[in-house]
Amino acid sequence: MTVQSTMQRGIRFEVKDGKPIKVWEDPWVPTLPNFRLKTPLGGCRNLMKVSELMDNTGRGWNHDLLQTLFNSQEVGEIRKIKNLDPLSRDIVCWNWDAKGEFSVASVV
Repeated sequence: MTVQSTMQRGIRFEVKDGKPIKVWEDPWVPTLPNFRLKTPLGGCRNLMKVSELMDNTGRGWNHDLLQTLFNSQEVGEIRKIKNLDPLSRDIVCWNWDAKGEFSVASVV
C-alpha cells in the first residue's frame, strides 16, 4: 500500500455548509465504508452538492429528500452528522485521529 493510497483512504470532509462537497464522489459520511455513499436509488445523480440535501436553514437535513435518494442505512448514517452550519466552511480532516489531524503515527 502506498502512502498516497493510505492518505486517500483516511481523508474525509467534516460537513458544515456542504457547498463544495460532491454527494456521490467525495468522502463525507464518517461511518460508511470509504466515507462514501453507494449509487443512489433509481440511479439519480442530478443532486451534486451535500448542501442540496440540507433543509432551508442549512442546520439540518431534508429528511424526505434523503429517504427518496438513499437506502435506510445510508439515511441513518447521514442523519448522524450534526453541527451543520451554513456560515462555516467544510473541513478536510484525517479520520484516524480524534482531532482530525494527520500524523505519521496515525498511519502506522
